[in-house]
Amino acid sequence: MKKFLLVISLIAPLTIIYPMHHEGVKGDNPFLLIARIQVKPGKVNEYLEIADTVDNAVQATEPGMLFHNFDSDPLNPLKFTWSEVYEDSEALLFHLNAPYIPEYVDGHDRLADSFEIEIYGNISKEAFEAVTALGFPFKHFKTTRVGYTRDNILTNKRKDNIAKAQKFLDTAFTNPDEARSLLHENFSFEFMGICTLCTKADTDSFFNEFLPEVGRLIPEGIALEVVDTIGDSDSVVLRVSGKAQGINGTYNNNYAMVYKFADGKIISFNEYHSDLLAETRLYKKQVVPTN
Repeated sequence: MKKFLLVISLIAPLTIIYPMHHEGVKGDNPFLLIARIQVKPGKVNEYLEIADTVDNAVQATEPGMLFHNFDSDPLNPLKFTWSEVYEDSEALLFHLNAPYIPEYVDGHDRLADSFEIEIYGNISKEAFEAVTALGFPFKHFKTTRVGYTRDNILTNKRKDNIAKAQKFLDTAFTNPDEARSLLHENFSFEFMGICTLCTKADTDSFFNEFLPEVGRLIPEGIALEVVDTIGDSDSVVLRVSGKAQGINGTYNNNYAMVYKFADGKIISFNEYHSDLLAETRLYKKQVVPTN
C-alpha cells in the first residue's frame, strides 16, 4: 500500500494537479465524486466482490451518501467507475474515515492497477486535504458561476423528520392524539432487547398497553434529553439520555431511538437501551453469577 502510494505521488505530484482554490468554501453543498479504476486481467469478479461489500456497508451506515454506483466502461471490460454523490463535505470526511474503507483499499491494491479521483463541485478545505492525503491522482473541478443544486429539498426533509421524531417523543405521554397524528397507518414499535418490558407493538398496543406499563413502572415520570440527532430523508436517530426513579431504584438509561418514515409519517420506531438496567430497576430482578 505505502509503496503504491509513493509511486503515484512521484509520478503525479498532487499540488501540481490542482491549485488550492478551495479556500473559504464551507463545503455544505452536494457534489459529485468519480473514482476511475483499472482492474487487473482475470480479477474482475474478485473486485466486484469487494465493491459489493463496501457498497452494502456504505448504504447501511452513510446517510450523507446520496448516490453510490459502481459502473463498467462499455469499451473496456477492465475499467470501472465509482459515481458518488455526497450531501456535503462532512459526508465525504465520514466516508473516508469509515472502518471498512481500509479493507476495501487493501483489496483494491491487490486486484487493480490504478485509482484516479475526480471531484465536481465545491468542497471544504478539510475535505480537499483528506482526499489529497490518500495519495491517489486527484483533480478537483470547482463550480463556476453557472449551475445550481436542489440541496434544500433534502435538507428541509431531514430537518422535518428530526422535528417530527422529537415531537413524537415530547407528546407520546402528554398528548397522545397529537403523537398519533404523526404515525403512519402501518406503524410498528419495538422496545429492543431481552427483558420483561421488551416487546413489539402497533399503534393501539403502543398507546394502550406499552405506555401505561411504563407509567406504572416509573410512577414519577422520566426526564428525557436529546443529546444528538442523525437524520436523512427516510430515517432519524435520536440519542437520548433518561433520568427516572424506577420501582427498584434509580433508572438512568441511555437510548438510541431509531425512526423510519414513509409518506411523511413515522412508520417504525425501534428503541435501543440497556435491557439489563430495565430488568434490575423496573422489575426487581437481580444479576446472578454463574460458575
